[in-house]
Amino acid sequence: MDLDEQHLDELCDALGDTESATLLVVADPAATVESVAAELGARLAQEQASGWDGAEEETAWALVAVAGGVLAFEDTGYGDPSLAALSALSRGGTASVVRSNIDGSERFGYARGGEVLFDDDEYCFLEDTSEVPDEVRALVELACLDPEEDDDAEDAPSGFVVGLALVEQVTGTRLLPADLQRAVSAPRRPAPSLVYGGGES
Repeated sequence: MDLDEQHLDELCDALGDTESATLLVVADPAATVESVAAELGARLAQEQASGWDGAEEETAWALVAVAGGVLAFEDTGYGDPSLAALSALSRGGTASVVRSNIDGSERFGYARGGEVLFDDDEYCFLEDTSEVPDEVRALVELACLDPEEDDDAEDAPSGFVVGLALVEQVTGTRLLPADLQRAVSAPRRPAPSLVYGGGES
């Protein structure tokens, strides 16, 4: 499957540092910044400079309304939502997350109608993709190229880049660089971190 590399490069440029980043898209016309913040545990009445600047085991989310739903951005790669939150956010549509952090863990997951359909903390390292849903398998396999076995792997896009394409595919949302820039520059709201890796899923 071919990627729109120019579009994805523009999205990455809008986000800035994609090594430490979480992007969450809630595709539900009824979703609001307030409802998404509530599921993430984000305190809208408070503000902090970034996810790195809060209390221990806390991060910060920036949330903006976009056409058809809500876009949320987190800048550490350790504040991504639990599976329970991802499921809850999808009750009226689809919610999808892509995450990268300095440990090299690249997550992609999505839920629809309150059900998590796929989620993997290191989806780029799947050895068996037979259980991956048909609608995303081709793109997931693109992220799973093995540099020791595939000559094209060295030039392959990163897992985060492929994850952006996956988020667009499953949510039906064409991400706009301007919306990502709004999210990156929006006020950050403190919220719990490590809720996914911490087992609160």
